[in-house]
Amino acid sequence: MNREAEKRTVVLAFDQYEEAGGLDSWLRDELFPSLHAATRIVIAGKYALGGPWRLSPLWRKLILPLPLGELQYEEVHDYLRRQGIADEALRDRLWLESSGHPLSLSLLATLGEREAALAEPRRRTLAELLRYWLQEAPEDPLRSLVYAASVPRTFDQDLLSAVTSYKISAEQFERLLELSFVRKSSNGWTIHDLIRDAARDLLRTRMPDTFDAYRKRAVETLKNRIDAGLSAGASVTLHAAELLSVIGNPILRAHFRNSRSSENYWETVTASTLPEAERYTALRRAQPSAAKIVCVDTESDTWFRYELPPEVSIMRLYGWEPGELAAHAGDALRLLRSADGEVVGLAAIVPIHEGTMPYLQQSPLSSPYFRALPERELQACRSAPPSRPEGRFIFAVDVKDIKQTELRSDVVHLIFEHIAAGNLLITVLPDVPYFRDAHRSYGFKEVAGVPGLRYDGDTPAVFYRLDTRGGKLGAWLDDVADESRPRTESSPTPLSPAGQEPAQAIRLPDLTPRERDVAQLMAQGATNREIAGALYVSEAAVKKHIQSMLYKTGMKNRTQFVAALLDGRT
Repeated sequence: MNREAEKRTVVLAFDQYEEAGGLDSWLRDELFPSLHAATRIVIAGKYALGGPWRLSPLWRKLILPLPLGELQYEEVHDYLRRQGIADEALRDRLWLESSGHPLSLSLLATLGEREAALAEPRRRTLAELLRYWLQEAPEDPLRSLVYAASVPRTFDQDLLSAVTSYKISAEQFERLLELSFVRKSSNGWTIHDLIRDAARDLLRTRMPDTFDAYRKRAVETLKNRIDAGLSAGASVTLHAAELLSVIGNPILRAHFRNSRSSENYWETVTASTLPEAERYTALRRAQPSAAKIVCVDTESDTWFRYELPPEVSIMRLYGWEPGELAAHAGDALRLLRSADGEVVGLAAIVPIHEGTMPYLQQSPLSSPYFRALPERELQACRSAPPSRPEGRFIFAVDVKDIKQTELRSDVVHLIFEHIAAGNLLITVLPDVPYFRDAHRSYGFKEVAGVPGLRYDGDTPAVFYRLDTRGGKLGAWLDDVADESRPRTESSPTPLSPAGQEPAQAIRLPDLTPRERDVAQLMAQGATNREIAGALYVSEAAVKKHIQSMLYKTGMKNRTQFVAALLDGRT
């Protein structure tokens, strides 16, 4: 190697370095120091180099850590496109199933487009990956703790003890935290999304009673924490978010599945940072970009896919100016900054009180709402002191790139912060599916009787309202956690095979979103195999859905059911 390194750079690569064992010291102390200076050493493994590597001043200077995290949406699509997977819908599916995890993504990509489109090869691949990761927890009780920790989105020692109903020792919990796929989060610890999904699904399938018991105990513990926080006057935002990730409606669960711990932070705009808010708004208006948002709730197998044209993505930034808002309410604007200080988002949320009402009653975006208010409520807004506003009017919560999961998480956490604090929130939105479905999933209700308003002379605007003041927060939690309440006007568009247009939504009573997707494809004449391929489920799952639909609608067979669909009789 040294003779070769005299002529050109030599790269010496080691994979799965966690298996090096006693070889580690020989490599570090004997082989590596004897190599030519032109040699480059690449060490890949589950863990960062530590111990003697970090204690040595020489090695500490030479080591360049390159942590490989989840790939972003565009990176995944680029990688899969290079691997020969042309179907955009399939690339979306593989991105969500792998959570952007590089190893799982590379394994799924090696299946090829034909196999990757089928559920069984993908399921086997992910099961193999789970077995690979669980080699770190070869036996109980550690492996059982991994399965228990997969039920909540994040966990701590007390929560896991409550979930399993036995006292977990500090030593057992420390062993759990040492696993390479467990990481610190903003509210405790969490298992990597991909491993959590696979472990949770396996527990739910193999031990459904145990899974249900774990889930009920997690819900009970989180509700107790929320009640204690409310009694103490403390923030319950994080606990509420955790509760909704366990029992929330499909849209919220779909969001929380891909929610990341964010290093970004919101800060109130001051006189010195107002120019940054104005620059951000001007730049976003001048350079709008289209956005596609894709997410899935794995429990109900419900997919959500939204596309925002460039003009719609910035629509909420019109009708108000940062300087005007800051002049009427000093705390109305917040900047979202990245860890390095870059402005990546802006929120305009105006407190409703005697000082801001003159502006709110003349602003083209907010004035229609206040004109429609009953006189008693309007008077309460006009007389509220700044220290105790009557509520808050949300003009916009905007981020630089809404396709980024981390930035969407920042938006949701800000909204939750205001909801969980006990507020009356009013907002105005473009009447498009993404904004409409998102706010309905939060529990916002459309305000009836407000005069018509259009953003650009064409797109209708809709007012929404949510009240969690006083004792209403508990009712709000019950409402958004109700999985039976519709969150969308129609079922989400299924991801169709390349070249096919999705069918129009067929409204059927008492059917789940997945059953409605199956019904749509049945109405087009698709076979069970074709339906399975289009929806990325097994044929057995399709048959199960069809039997369920026949039972619910009282039809005797598939032919009768499809005829009823086409006649519009169901």
